[in-house]
Amino acid sequence: MGRFMNYISDELRGDGHQVEHLFADGLKSHVPVKLRRFVVPWIIVSEIGRRLENGRKYDAVEIHEPSAAAYCLARRVCRHLPPVIVVSYGLESRCHASMLRYYSNKNFEVSFKQRFSPYSVIAQAEMAVSMADQVTVETNDDREYLIFKRGVSPDRITVVNGGITPAFLNAPVLSQDAQGILFLATWIDRKGIKDVVPALAAVAEQIPGLPITIAGFGVPESVVLNDFPGHVQNRLRLVPKVDGEENLLRLYRSHSIFLAPSVFEGQLLTMLEAAAAGLAIVTTNCCGMKDFIRDEDNGLLVRPGDVEGLTNALMKLINQPSFAMKLGNTARQDSLAFTWRRSADQFLDAVSKCHLTSRIVSSYQKKHQFFR
Repeated sequence: MGRFMNYISDELRGDGHQVEHLFADGLKSHVPVKLRRFVVPWIIVSEIGRRLENGRKYDAVEIHEPSAAAYCLARRVCRHLPPVIVVSYGLESRCHASMLRYYSNKNFEVSFKQRFSPYSVIAQAEMAVSMADQVTVETNDDREYLIFKRGVSPDRITVVNGGITPAFLNAPVLSQDAQGILFLATWIDRKGIKDVVPALAAVAEQIPGLPITIAGFGVPESVVLNDFPGHVQNRLRLVPKVDGEENLLRLYRSHSIFLAPSVFEGQLLTMLEAAAAGLAIVTTNCCGMKDFIRDEDNGLLVRPGDVEGLTNALMKLINQPSFAMKLGNTARQDSLAFTWRRSADQFLDAVSKCHLTSRIVSSYQKKHQFFR
């Protein structure tokens, strides 16, 4: 989310717009972790109010879906507050439902906390979406859900896709020497790790010399290793953190297959970057993944939770390198449209519609001031 915000903001600033950010570490809040989901939204309202009193002027305020309800309520009372754009990187309600369905299909035990704790966030998120001047989402599934399940007017929804930086877009074609599987994601259930482990273990047993890299996992290495069978652990290359775009691009380009079997997502920036780097992509038939990947054309799609399908897809690409290269090349061509310039224009479209619904005299060409 941080990269998404920063890259679009860079484009907006390049156009002459003024953009201010407020991330969690800038809130200076000492609220206990368990209470933050209730208190932080009101701290955001207070912070925006303080800045407005000090002479700041904003054409629009953009707030992440789980934290936006308080400001939306405040704006109902104080109509002088700037219009609000609620941004979602994957709707909270859909994410929770998808995970419960996934656990049920897998016959995994679900704790009371896993089942009910998210509802305090979901309730706020749904309130924010229902009251926002505009809602931005990353996927067609989220857009259709808001229209047909939540009754949100299509005029209040804008799809804002992720983008790819010039370093990826201008990189040379992937070398034929590149080989191996890359999984680049936080080590959590939503990223499909319960399917990654058996699928990669099966592939490692069939192809003993194949490089397998797990990167950017955000937990101690021992946590990742202990999830794999002992005989597979020494086959894995672990990269806990990838710093800098140059190192990230080098990591992609040293592999031929990108694995992203998420249960639920918005639109994966890593998938777009892997596509731009020319990797053959194996991912799940849901969310922003299926918005980009066309099965057997620019990647392979499997059902979330389908370990056998995941294993077969990986083996197909390993055993047919020319087919893998074809998928990678097609994905690379498709990725060229996903620039951050395009993303910024999509955001500005949401701002324009936001102003119209708020009856604020504005112009699409005007230089705006944003609080994000």
